[in-house]
Amino acid sequence: MSDAMTLREITDFAENLARKAGELVRREREDNTLRTDYKHQTELVTHADVMADEFITGAIRKRFPAHRILSEETMPDLSQAEELDTPLWIIDPIDGTVNYAYGHPQVAVSIAYAEKGQVQAGVVHAPFSDETYRATKGEGATLNDKPIQHSGATEPRQSLFATGFPYTKDKLEPLINRLNAMIHQCRDLRRIGSAALDICWVACGRLDI
Repeated sequence: MSDAMTLREITDFAENLARKAGELVRREREDNTLRTDYKHQTELVTHADVMADEFITGAIRKRFPAHRILSEETMPDLSQAEELDTPLWIIDPIDGTVNYAYGHPQVAVSIAYAEKGQVQAGVVHAPFSDETYRATKGEGATLNDKPIQHSGATEPRQSLFATGFPYTKDKLEPLINRLNAMIHQCRDLRRIGSAALDICWVACGRLDI
């Protein structure tokens, strides 16, 4: 455990960072100051991604200088993450960057804390809907401090499922084939545009798969 902090205190710290970063990215978009660019020639990125990343990683380094960070800007070798002696923070400053750039509300700041390759705490904050999902190992998960649970759906035909698509389009055919098979076996399909929110929506019952 870090500096004798409990996992709940770690989660509180992560939530505070996620909320502040969320306010930053919300303000940048509402002020119409967005600047966009591309990573690897295909992946959209905005200056707000970089600003939020620097804010979050800077705060973590100040509070926990010995910890490792996996983020948009800092990517350590994680081939043996479970053997790391120091805790690891996993950050996506804006999950749903394309949504963000186009003015859609499905955007999230995602922060997780792991020890020896196992996630112990996590926070996902959606700044445009003011929803905060958080979970601490052994304590369940909440949405805006209220407990959440999965829908309990077990039959695909009664299930609403979500999917996403990669930035690179050269290997889409296998995915399209799987979607074609799935769409005939489920209630319906949603494409949210934020993987973090997909997972949270499954956790709270807005999606089944």
